Amino acid sequence: MTPLLDLQGVSKSFPVRKTGLFGRRRNEVTALDQITLDVYKGETVSIVGESGCGKSTLARTAGMLLAPDSGTVKLNGRDVYGLRARKKLALRRQMHLVFQDPYSSLNPRLSVGEIVGEPLIIHKVGDARSRIEKVKKALAEVGLQPHHLNKYPHQFSGGQRQRIALARALILRPDLIIADEPLSALDVSVQGQIINLLADLKKAHHLTYIIISHDLSVVSHVSDRVIVMYQGRIVESATAESLFQNPYHPYTQLLLAAAPRLREAPRRRVRDHAYETAGIVPDQTGCQFAPRCQKTQEICGLAPPRLESAPNASEDHQVACHFPEVI
Repeated sequence: MTPLLDLQGVSKSFPVRKTGLFGRRRNEVTALDQITLDVYKGETVSIVGESGCGKSTLARTAGMLLAPDSGTVKLNGRDVYGLRARKKLALRRQMHLVFQDPYSSLNPRLSVGEIVGEPLIIHKVGDARSRIEKVKKALAEVGLQPHHLNKYPHQFSGGQRQRIALARALILRPDLIIADEPLSALDVSVQGQIINLLADLKKAHHLTYIIISHDLSVVSHVSDRVIVMYQGRIVESATAESLFQNPYHPYTQLLLAAAPRLREAPRRRVRDHAYETAGIVPDQTGCQFAPRCQKTQEICGLAPPRLESAPNASEDHQVACHFPEVI
């Protein structure tokens, strides 16, 4: 099958200016380091990792908001950053983003009808009357009423605002929705409602999701495939069932150990060393996780491990570790 979204060798760095003893020197922070990822139509792919690992940068790069320094991003086989502005605008109809904070992602000066209908105006879809009907239909699909059209974002709760954001994402009937932490600003009870809504919308419109999240309980519930990132690199990739039952990378095991009520056994094995060394940034070219890993050997500091098939696992379970082992 041809992937709906295809990332090949994508890298992205951000300049950081730091004041030195004799003036300013220019450094760079690598947010993405040679990311290769395929997402197929109908999948729900979740990307997990701690803060600063590059999840949101990957979402913005895949979502045509942030051009990579190198590599290619293809949507339905077309290089999105190699297109001219007009063709790129047409391609944007096939993809939409849902952002983390439902309070800042909606323009407070626009009514709900204007917010949800804005993509129709930008892409010149229909006339004024047909746009209103499309907006009403989109609102109904996410559980809102037609009389909400003339209200403003401040008149809604957080869960209702996220429903408005989803209605805006659906209005052009995209193939792919990228959701960056769509549940983190919501109460637990509201999170359950949004999870069920996402599942219903996927079934109704044959959607493909990329979900950025740090909540592993949500990820295990909604995902077909899970990508684990650490300091700009993919360290493990597998189906949700395989990854949660048999994590191979020490960092994945650390994440699962930190999550309440997911896995009790690894928690005792990884806590002492890995948690004490959290936040250490390696100044080496080898494995980025080496300073926090109990299995580190000489080769870990010399060469970065490749993302390869995990031993004694299915072909779609890949891990980037010199000494992969299930504990």
